[in-house]
Order: sequence, then C-alpha cells, then structure tokens
Amino acid sequence: MGKVAMANFSSSINLVVAHGLEAKPIIEQFGLAPVNDGGAFRRYQGLGVNLVVSGMGKVNAAAATAYLYAVTLNDSMYDPIWINAGIAGHKTFELGCTTIVRKITDQGTRSSYYPLPIPSSLPSSVLITVDVPEEEYSLDAAFDMEGSAFWSIATKFSPIEFVQLLKVVSDNPNHCIKTINKGKIGIYMESLAVQLQLLAAEMQKLASQHNWAHSLPEAYEKIAERFSFTVTQSRQLRRACQKFRAAELEQQLEEISTLKFQTSKQILAEMNARLERFAV
Repeated sequence: MGKVAMANFSSSINLVVAHGLEAKPIIEQFGLAPVNDGGAFRRYQGLGVNLVVSGMGKVNAAAATAYLYAVTLNDSMYDPIWINAGIAGHKTFELGCTTIVRKITDQGTRSSYYPLPIPSSLPSSVLITVDVPEEEYSLDAAFDMEGSAFWSIATKFSPIEFVQLLKVVSDNPNHCIKTINKGKIGIYMESLAVQLQLLAAEMQKLASQHNWAHSLPEAYEKIAERFSFTVTQSRQLRRACQKFRAAELEQQLEEISTLKFQTSKQILAEMNARLERFAV
C-alpha cells in the first residue's frame, strides 16, 4: 500500500504533559500554537498534533486526558494516538536518558499496566506512579506522578497499542530531585522532544495500518444496500469485509458485490468461501 493511501487512515497525536516547562521544547519541536478557547487546561495544536498541559498529579492527568479527548473528538474519524511525556526520577539510569515505559505500576492502588512493545532503540523501564515526589528511589524503576492515571483514561478512548509513555531522567540517587532547575528541565526535554517525534512517527505508521485493516471498504455499502441483513448477519458482513481489506482482497469483494444472489445468507456464504480460498 502506498504512502498516499495510508495517509488517509492516519490518527491524530494527543500529547499529555504535566508542566509548561516540560511542554515548551515539545511545542517548539512540533511547531504547535496555543489554542485560546478558555478551556480548563492550557492546550496547543498543530497539524495532526494536540498537546495539553495537565498540571501535577494523577487527578490532573486524568482530567486533562479526558478534556483533550472531548475537545478533539471530531478532529478525526480514527482513534487518536496518546503519548504521556515528561521528566521522571530513576534509580539507575543516568540523567538525560530518555526511556520508553514497558510497565506502569500505581504505587497507591498496586495496579499494573503493560503498554504494548513498539520498535524503538531507546532503553525501556518500569514506571512507578507515586502520590508524592520520590526521594528514596526504592526500586530499579522510573518514578512520576501522572503515568498510571494517564494510562487509565487514554486506554478508554483508544486501543492500548495506540498509547505509550516516554520519560527522560531528571534525577537519581546521585542527583536528587532537589537539584532540578528550569535550565536542566529544558535541556532534558529538548532531548526527549527529538525522541518523541520519532516515536510519534512510528506510532502513526502502526496506527495507519491498524485503521486501514479495520476500516470498511467501499464494496461494503454496495452489499449492505442490496439485501436485508439481520443484526447478526450485519456483524458477519462487517467482519468479513474487514477481513477482505486486511488480506488485500478488495478486488474479490468488488466482484462479489456485482454478482446476483437471492438472499443475504448466500452472499455471506460466498464471501466466506472466497476468504478461505484466497486468504493466507
């Protein structure tokens, strides 16, 4: 499938960032502009990219994620990509190291979540979401105050393969959280912003493939209009059409849509027979 065709199935990118200082390098990297709509959270927007500044903590992160979904709901027909980006402490990683999160644990609830692996050259890390800043670095993990809440809300709006977390190490046992200042945050986040753009591009590619495979080809409407399908048969028709598209058998489906059948049952049988014959 060519780049032009795939572009038609692209998802927008929604970024959730806790602090304005963290957001600034990302805003510059993606060329975003402020949206002055009087909303509950500061929001920035560019071509296919949205960013919200949530504020610290799980409650703010959850609210800002839900807010961003609500105000961008009609921007695209496809589920958005979600990325939570920002600074984090870490027990063993060096300052400035950008890491992609492979597991999230909420320290308060003990609940754990597992983002799906995505191709990346970055080191991966467990992320512990805490209610107060971590100063003991008790586990070999990254520590933040928003990740688990972001995940819980974002995965209600998009498939889990559309949701990732990217953190840059701002403090560790040798450089405690009290040593962080505005200048350091800016430098760390500039590095993260570059990696964030690469991650977003990779996620867009995967999302486009997902959206294309799960969308309905044009022949679906032609078939649906010709026959009276029961509720169960309608589901079977949609699923079969998606399978034709995923298997790149749309020409076969177009041919079926032009043939004469007496009943909806007959056309479904023909579709299933061709799927078995041609699909690999």
